[in-house]
Amino acid sequence: MLPGATLSLLVKPNAHKTEILGWDASRNALRVAVAAKPEDNQANKELIRFFTNKLKKPVVLISGARSKIKVLRFV
Repeated sequence: MLPGATLSLLVKPNAHKTEILGWDASRNALRVAVAAKPEDNQANKELIRFFTNKLKKPVVLISGARSKIKVLRFV
């Protein structure tokens, strides 16, 4: 991914493991299960950790801190 590129996500917290579930064409977003509770920012931190490790590039959450629909930016 190019620096500055964004990725829309549809997040499902409280999953057994953090993984990519597929593409949601109706929302134009990647569906992701997150193995963390949506409390105290735990799911957001797990999501950032997952994508940083998977892509070997740092990411930041730019939208959707309290929503299931989130937007990540690649740094």
